[in-house]
Amino acid sequence: MAMGSHLRKILDVIADYNRLVGFNSIFLITIGISCMIACVALFGIELPLGAFIALWSILIINALLLFLDPLLMDRYLKDLMAVRRKAGLPVDSLKGMKAIEDMVKYEFKYALAIFIMALVSFLMFLAGIKWLILFLHLSMIVMLSLLAFTSVGQRKYYYGPSEVIRAYEPEITPMVLNSIVYDFLDYALDPLTRLKLDEYKRFLDERRKLDFSVGDILSKTFLLVYLNEQGAIRIEDVRSELGEVLKKPTYVGDVELHPDLGFERLKMLMERGRRLVKPFFILLDRLFIDIYDNLREFKNRELYADFESDRNVNLGSTCHVLVLLYNNLPYDRKVRVSFRAEGFEPASGTFLVELPKRDFDLPEEDRIPIYDKAAPDTGDVVGLVSRVLDNTRAIWLPLVASDAGTKNVVVVVEDEDGKMLCGESFRVNVRRSITSVLRTSLGYAGPGAGVITYLLQLLLS
Repeated sequence: MAMGSHLRKILDVIADYNRLVGFNSIFLITIGISCMIACVALFGIELPLGAFIALWSILIINALLLFLDPLLMDRYLKDLMAVRRKAGLPVDSLKGMKAIEDMVKYEFKYALAIFIMALVSFLMFLAGIKWLILFLHLSMIVMLSLLAFTSVGQRKYYYGPSEVIRAYEPEITPMVLNSIVYDFLDYALDPLTRLKLDEYKRFLDERRKLDFSVGDILSKTFLLVYLNEQGAIRIEDVRSELGEVLKKPTYVGDVELHPDLGFERLKMLMERGRRLVKPFFILLDRLFIDIYDNLREFKNRELYADFESDRNVNLGSTCHVLVLLYNNLPYDRKVRVSFRAEGFEPASGTFLVELPKRDFDLPEEDRIPIYDKAAPDTGDVVGLVSRVLDNTRAIWLPLVASDAGTKNVVVVVEDEDGKMLCGESFRVNVRRSITSVLRTSLGYAGPGAGVITYLLQLLLS
């Protein structure tokens, strides 16, 4: 484990250098050497040999460091997996590990191609083959420009394991979230952190008061940290509220500073979650506002249902549609949720969802404070929302856009007899991404672009 820690420190240093200096210097030095070679080859201008050797030395060193990044990252991840495997954790069956491995392989192939081209161009320079050097450097410029162009709005090169983990996007299919916070974290977390989620549940179970379930505490912690990040409550209120559901006051600090899912880590996950699944957090905000501003109406509803969707997505990317369902009746019930989505995959589907009965008392007042330390469990908005979330079910529909244009997504909720209870229709604008436009443009750019594209594919495959 000490070896892994040492390797991680080396990786972080190399990643920081490549992010701040290495990648940019490779691009600029490649252009500089190309211009110098063009001057020599086309105009016969004599330039000092020392300048070429100095620039090439810097280029090769930076290309080597760029290559070492994914090489060492692959070694680090393999060592980390070996440690987890030895501890008896099911790392080989982890959903999402292949996606992370593929990301690292992409960096490896790309950086290896740049390093080989830089080294070969220097050897050609020593042999005096100027035109081939110029072609190689132009190819490097095309590769670097291609990466920079297709990365607008969607990074495709990641420095070090931290960026790979942050950039990980969950592999999900349409599903029902029976425990909203836990299931959302289970799918939103990267696979390495997800291994620790069950361990975190045991951690909470050991510290909770018996009157509260682990789900209650997990939901409440997530909600409190989220509201604190939004500026709705103070960090002192977060600690005070958690102190009411944990056995000892000192346990609050343990939860706040937990190495894997402490407050700061949860905030980072929320930031990432808003980027990946924005509708989830919009629904949370609306539930909070509905309970705070419209509590009387909320109490009179038999079924609370809310719908949200992404409204603008790129062709080939995922449109996230979410439905929140909460049964306000004192007995269980079932509902059927169906959707139709033209221009998306899947284009339709149906879920039979079991909604548990309400297992807590609603406040008698029609307006309650956001937070009140002296209030009973459901006497303030924070406490009531956390209890509602524990009983709420969510349907998560990740739909992949397969056709460009303005598309309709329709979601309907029915009872078991087929009677429509509620529904929502969304207009989603599916636009062509910069990457797809680039591919189309290259396709029409003539034989020269076709040859360059083919050569780049060979280098990166």
